Amino acid sequence: MSAIISGSAVALSGKHCVAIATDHPIAGSNFDHGNMFKVAPLIYVALSGPQQDVVRVRDRMKLRQNMFGMVTPEIYAKNLSNYLSEPRLQPYHVESVVAGLHSETVLPFICSLNESGLLLDADDFTTGGKCPGIGAICKSLWKPNMGPADLVAVLSDAILNGSNLIGTRSWGVTIYVLHKLSEHVILMPKN
Repeated sequence: MSAIISGSAVALSGKHCVAIATDHPIAGSNFDHGNMFKVAPLIYVALSGPQQDVVRVRDRMKLRQNMFGMVTPEIYAKNLSNYLSEPRLQPYHVESVVAGLHSETVLPFICSLNESGLLLDADDFTTGGKCPGIGAICKSLWKPNMGPADLVAVLSDAILNGSNLIGTRSWGVTIYVLHKLSEHVILMPKN
């Protein structure tokens, strides 16, 4: 259900760089970048699920971040995991992908979280949403110590082909590339 409403997300780790991408299926007449958020410098999170749950989780995590201040990617992921696993009447139907670089060591960190808040660390790639084809493509194309350009090439192939955006109604893909102290955004509209 989350792949239909708010798309899929994927993150790849490289040599002193990470990249995170999300697709944007057409759910109405408006284009909305609303499922990928900048948490802090060099830290991003992508949320896949119903838009109401995505907005609620995003707002609650912004509030928590304002209370705790600056965070590392691991601390943010654990905080998000704790929030998603808190008892409530109805769970959030949100799958998350967190990607970031440590500001001091420039070591990459990527992980995904399922709907119950289970944290799944990865050294190579991680996916969120309901499109298993993305993971299969990443597994076949990912190599250790990839550079930013290689990460963009693998991500664009994986998310465009793995989430079946070719031939479906979609606004395209957004890719964020984090390399040392720089951040780049790549918007790939669907042709």
